[in-house]
Amino acid sequence: PISIAATNIVWVLLFVIWLIKIVFQKYREKVGDLFPWHLTVPILIFFAATIVSSICGLDVARSIKGLNGEMLFLIFFLTLSNVKSFDHAKKIIYVFLISSALMGLLGFLQYLIGNNLFFWDDLSAKTKIFGLYDFRAHGTRSWAQTYSEGLLVALPIGIFLLLQSKKKFLYPAVLFIFLGILFSYVRMVWLSTVVIMAVISLIYIKRLKKLLYVTVAVFVLVVVSNRFVDVRRSILKRASDFSDPVRITMWKTSFEVFKDYPLFGVGVRNVKKIYPYYYQKLGFPKKFYKLSHLHSTFVHILVERGSIGLLSFLYLFGVYFYFGIKKAKKVSTDEKFFIFGCLFAVAGFLLSGLTEYAYGDSEIQMMVWFLLALTFYKSRAVFIDRDGTINEDMCYSADEQKLKILESSYPAVKLLNEVG
Repeated sequence: PISIAATNIVWVLLFVIWLIKIVFQKYREKVGDLFPWHLTVPILIFFAATIVSSICGLDVARSIKGLNGEMLFLIFFLTLSNVKSFDHAKKIIYVFLISSALMGLLGFLQYLIGNNLFFWDDLSAKTKIFGLYDFRAHGTRSWAQTYSEGLLVALPIGIFLLLQSKKKFLYPAVLFIFLGILFSYVRMVWLSTVVIMAVISLIYIKRLKKLLYVTVAVFVLVVVSNRFVDVRRSILKRASDFSDPVRITMWKTSFEVFKDYPLFGVGVRNVKKIYPYYYQKLGFPKKFYKLSHLHSTFVHILVERGSIGLLSFLYLFGVYFYFGIKKAKKVSTDEKFFIFGCLFAVAGFLLSGLTEYAYGDSEIQMMVWFLLALTFYKSRAVFIDRDGTINEDMCYSADEQKLKILESSYPAVKLLNEVG
């Protein structure tokens, strides 16, 4: 959540270490653990569809060069194969939440300080990290959209852990993540946040006391900060203004491209190559022309990889939600809240992808593969007989007063816990 360059270096190093571990470790577990079956097939189908669309697309060489970004799915296998238990997964997610909270805090500081830096040109580059970009908080990102989507992915996990856990640091963590999202001024992320919050509130209305504290704190901080900031945009005006001719003309053009390339699409990274021709062909005004991507995960994948690519993408996430919910029904309450946090985080990613190419942000894609894997941390259990094994024979009694644990049970259970 803080540095994509550092994250890339870490992933590469971890991947190399993982390969060495696989090759040289003498006593491996069964090979099936390396390739978890839940999402392996859907991931490989989506990757295969991407390769086919690249080969059948407009510019094969350009598409093949673009496939390196698709290799981020290895993060899924790397994470899942090395996360040992729920406790391990929880420690990792705490680091993720704390780093996201720091980004949220930085965004809030950018909002407070950035609007009051009147001598902007005289400031050093280090000081400019506290400035806004086009009146938007951006953390350490170059663009507010990526920043807010990263926080949106972290928010549901923080909320679910807050509802269940007694960890005090989760209060400020969720608070700062909220503030970062708020001052990013990204409308679809705002809308996704409202939807996620509404659903969580309906499901866990009896647990909302903790979340109410955070909501009140956010409201107070926003009101107080607005009293001291001289130049600011109206959040309500931004939230209610959905008139965007750029996106509308972009999507109309996209569907014209799709009509001519319905099955396999134009190929990875070929949207920019063909889009200007279709835009001009449809006679749309030049002032609405803007292209970096197609401002929708689903539209972009549809045009780039065709209907087969989009169907494989939807199948992948359909399988994820199916097995994720299935697992949540079988685990303890703590684990259930953790898994639901991951599920809602991925749902937030898909929601924001309706009007932004969220999958095209490598930072966000990394987080999503990471969370997909973390949902399926290793759950292992040993079933042990009771009477005469862990306690003295009680003749099937359920009377706790008669229960006498065998001394040898303690080190035995400890040993089982230590090996996961």
